[in-house]
Amino acid sequence: MKFFIPSKYYIPLSLSGQYCELNCPYCGGRFIRFMEDASTPSKLMNILSTNYMRGCRGFLLSGGFTKDGYLIISKEQLRIVKRFKKDHPDTVISIHLGVAPKELIEITWESGIDYIDFEVPPSNAFIKYYKRVKGKNVKHYIDTIEYAISLGGKDFLKPHIILNSKYSLISDELKMINELRNLGLNFLVLLIEIRNELRQVFSREDFQRFLKVLKEARRLFRTLSLGCMRPHSFRRKYDEVVIRLGLVDRVAIPYSRLLKKYNCEVIYSCCSVSNGKLYLFPKTIKA
Repeated sequence: MKFFIPSKYYIPLSLSGQYCELNCPYCGGRFIRFMEDASTPSKLMNILSTNYMRGCRGFLLSGGFTKDGYLIISKEQLRIVKRFKKDHPDTVISIHLGVAPKELIEITWESGIDYIDFEVPPSNAFIKYYKRVKGKNVKHYIDTIEYAISLGGKDFLKPHIILNSKYSLISDELKMINELRNLGLNFLVLLIEIRNELRQVFSREDFQRFLKVLKEARRLFRTLSLGCMRPHSFRRKYDEVVIRLGLVDRVAIPYSRLLKKYNCEVIYSCCSVSNGKLYLFPKTIKA
C-alpha cells in the first residue's frame, strides 16, 4: 500500500477562474476557490512554466462546468497544454473533463493530456438533483467513458465513483462498479460524498454501507485508491480501519498519525497517476 500527498508537486488549476455555470448543490463553487486561476491562455502558460521551475511535475486541469456537465475549457487553453507537454515530457497532466462532447474528448486526447479524472455518478437521481445536469443520465456518462477508452485506451480514463450519496442506494453503487469493470477498467478511485453541512458526521451505519461496496470493488478491481474527497469524520475514524483490512492499494492525504504509524511509501503526487509515471515525483520510503 502507498500513501499519496499531492502537495506542491501536483497542483489543481481552474481554467474558468471562479466562474461555474453549473453551480450545483454538490459543490456550489467552493472547490474551485482553492485552485490557481488559469482562466486565460497566458495565465495557464505562466502557471505551468513557473511551477515546473519550482519542481512541480503534475497538474490537474479543473474548474467550473457548463450547464451541460463538462469543463469550461477553450481550444486555446488546450493548445497551450499541447505545447507545454511537448516541451516538458517529464510531466503528468490530468483533467476533470466531465460528460463532454466527442469533439472535446478528441481534442483533449490530441493535446497530450495523460488521463481524464472522470467522476462517475452513482445514479440518475444524483445527476438530476445533486449535479443538476439537465438531459443527462448514467448512460451518457458510460458512453463518454467508452469513447474516451476507444481513443486513448484504458489508462486514458481513471474513474472516480461517488459513494454514500443521499441521492443513491447501495444497489445503484454496486451496479455502477460492475458496469465499470465490464468496460475492462481495472483501476478505480473511491470518493465519499462531502455534504455542504456545518459538521458532517460519518456514522457507523454510513461506514457499513461504504464497506459493502468497498469489498465488492476489491473483488473486481486490480487497483483501488481511497481518494482525497472524503469527509474529515471518515478520515479521522475509518481510514485506519480500511488500511488494516487491506482493502485499498492507495490512500490519498491520510492524517499525519497514520504516516507515522504505518511503514508505507509516501509519494507526493495525485493518487491516480499510473505506476509507470510515479518516478517523476518525490517519495519518502520508510525504513
